[in-house]
Amino acid sequence: MGLTIGIVGVREDWIGNREEGRGMREEGIGKKGERVAEALEATEYDTTFLNEVVRVIKVNRVTRVNKVGRDYGAYRRKSLYLRSMPEALEGRGRMSNTRFLRPPKAHPIDINTADSLTWLGLKGIGPGFAHRILLFREKLGGFYSVSQLKEVYGLDSLWVIKNENLLEIGKGVFRKLPINRLEWKDFRHPYLPYSQVKIFLKYRAQHGACTHFDQLKSIALLDIRIWERMKPYLSYE
Repeated sequence: MGLTIGIVGVREDWIGNREEGRGMREEGIGKKGERVAEALEATEYDTTFLNEVVRVIKVNRVTRVNKVGRDYGAYRRKSLYLRSMPEALEGRGRMSNTRFLRPPKAHPIDINTADSLTWLGLKGIGPGFAHRILLFREKLGGFYSVSQLKEVYGLDSLWVIKNENLLEIGKGVFRKLPINRLEWKDFRHPYLPYSQVKIFLKYRAQHGACTHFDQLKSIALLDIRIWERMKPYLSYE
C-alpha cells in the first residue's frame, strides 16, 4: 500500500499541472505508472534521482526521459550548447556525486580576423550585429583595441565589457593610411573629418612629407585629439 502511494505521488509530481504548462507531457512516461515503477525498482525505491529529474524537466521542457531503466546511460538536453541532465550514474541503479554538464568553455576569438559565423557563436550577437562589426572593421582598417567595439552602432557597451575576456586583438590594424601619398579623394577614415584632412594636405603641400607623429603636433589648427586617435592607422611612407 505504501509503495503504491509512493508511485502515484511520484507520477503526479512528474506530470505536474498540464493546464498551467508545468511539468512534462504525459506522453513518453508510460501507462499506469509502469515506467515510474520500473524506475523505482531500478533505484531500489530511492526517489532522490527521480525527484531531481522532475526538477530539471520542470525547468527545461525540451528535455524528455523516454525510458528509465537500470542502464541510465548519458542524459542530455536537446540543445547544441546547454546540457543539464546527469551525465552518468556510478554503480547499479543509484546516483552518486551527481554532476550537471555545463556549456563548453568558449575560446577567445581574434576580432580582426573572425568571420560572421564566428561572431554568431557569441551570445548576444545576431546576423545584424555580425554584419555591422565586419563593416566597421573594414572601414577602420582593423581594431587596435577591444573597446572600439563599443562604437559599433547598437552594440551595448556592457556586452563588450562582459565578453572582453573572449575577445583578442590578434595582429591588430591590418590597413594603414600612407598620409604622404594619399590624394584628397582617398584620404578617408571614420575617425577623420574632412576639415582636418584639408588642413593636413595644405601643410603637406607647403612643407613636404610628414616623417613622424610629433611633426603633426606643430601644425596649427589641427585637432591633436583626433590625430591621437588616428595614430595606429597612420603610415609615414
